[in-house]
Amino acid sequence: MMQASKPLRFIPGTPAFWVAWGALGFGTILAGYHPSREHGSSGLVTTRGNSLSAAESLQESFGTIRGQVVFAADKIPAREKLKVDRDQDHCLSKGPLLDEKWVVNPDTKGVQWVVVFLRFNPGAPITGVKAGEKLPDAVLDQPVCYFHPHVLAVREGQRIVAKNPAPVAHNVVITGLKNSYNIQIPPGGQYVFDKGLVRENNAIKISCGAHPWMSGWAWVFDHPYFAVTDEQGRFEMKAPAGEQRLVVWHEAIGYLGGREGRQGRPVQVPAGGVLDLGRLEIKPTQ
Repeated sequence: MMQASKPLRFIPGTPAFWVAWGALGFGTILAGYHPSREHGSSGLVTTRGNSLSAAESLQESFGTIRGQVVFAADKIPAREKLKVDRDQDHCLSKGPLLDEKWVVNPDTKGVQWVVVFLRFNPGAPITGVKAGEKLPDAVLDQPVCYFHPHVLAVREGQRIVAKNPAPVAHNVVITGLKNSYNIQIPPGGQYVFDKGLVRENNAIKISCGAHPWMSGWAWVFDHPYFAVTDEQGRFEMKAPAGEQRLVVWHEAIGYLGGREGRQGRPVQVPAGGVLDLGRLEIKPTQ
């Protein structure tokens, strides 16, 4: 007599569970340009006859958050030329370097380099975070005496490759409460932060001791629920379903909503659906 099929059990921590989990396809959005131009579930059980597969059931535990950060004031800030007084032959070879504090699309008023992320309570378990997860290398480039990306968002412990393709020396200076580095990188060289950076609650300043106009920022998270806006001010990220706290940060204004905004605004993420926040407005006086 043929025995009945046993139910498939996807136990957290087993290879089968992570194969199913991998179907979710988390990614990191980093948008860039040259600055001289405008521009968790656990104990999941399914049977062969069920309508939802393991991957589909896991997907139902997550949703998508998307939106667009726009400049709310009438007059868009002009991007000023940076004072480049060293290594000018190289640093100005592609044209003048422009300040990146306010990069606003003149057509859509979308603001680039805004960080949008979820805030979790310290020590609370976070759905979808796997210990020992293999992460792709993040890259911090210095092609023509500016940092690309201007805002680097990474996971804690994620390897960072700091590149210097230039014919002049650079040094990457990282200044945070828990992260402090001053790394000399020779022409054509690179430096690998093999153990990445440590998570911090706030933005971390990046500069170059050899070229004082070079400025950038880093955010280091202990989860994958973050995004940096592109040249249209748009962002999109996966997020655990249910009520979450969403934080918006820009280097010129700090947190959207001020001190209270640092802890985030409550949002409801639909399971298997999309939360479209529309246009989120920011302006210099916030």
